[in-house]
Amino acid sequence: MNVRQLILQKLRNQPSVRAAEVIKITGFSREYVNRFFRALVTEGKLNRLGKANQARYVLEGRKFKKVLVPITPPELSLEYRKTCVV
Repeated sequence: MNVRQLILQKLRNQPSVRAAEVIKITGFSREYVNRFFRALVTEGKLNRLGKANQARYVLEGRKFKKVLVPITPPELSLEYRKTCVV
């Protein structure tokens, strides 16, 4: 299986893929793997979300939803305030 087929197969099974995942599987260099991603984006088969090493790729037409979970700083949490002496 070539790199292009591997990328498309991974995207059929999961919502997004990063270059690092393909690099880890194939052992190829980042530059070599990124050539395939760039070609697929240019052909209109993939969309790139993000920049540089944090980029994720999704199939064209598929929406990728990033979920942000709010984190409360410890000093604002109820448990922390109960333990503080004012």
